[in-house]
Amino acid sequence: MSQYFIAQLATKTNIRVELNAFVDEVQGEEHLEAITLCRQTGPDHTETERRTTDSLFVFIGADAKTDWLPEAIAYDERGYLVTGLEA
Repeated sequence: MSQYFIAQLATKTNIRVELNAFVDEVQGEEHLEAITLCRQTGPDHTETERRTTDSLFVFIGADAKTDWLPEAIAYDERGYLVTGLEA
């Protein structure tokens, strides 16, 4: 993720950027309620933290690699998933 993009997201009060972490678990019954994040804090040590949340966006790269997903999922003209309450 570019520093420019990180800086832009940092101005948003409803977004939290978590660098150098991975989502180990998602929790919820009818919808997302929480996630568990993991961080490598040393050669033999990993810390986990549970975060209450109702949404999650994973940014892995700039090119959409969504051709493996079912056709029933909505995409935009560039192949990116359409997300949000209006999707």
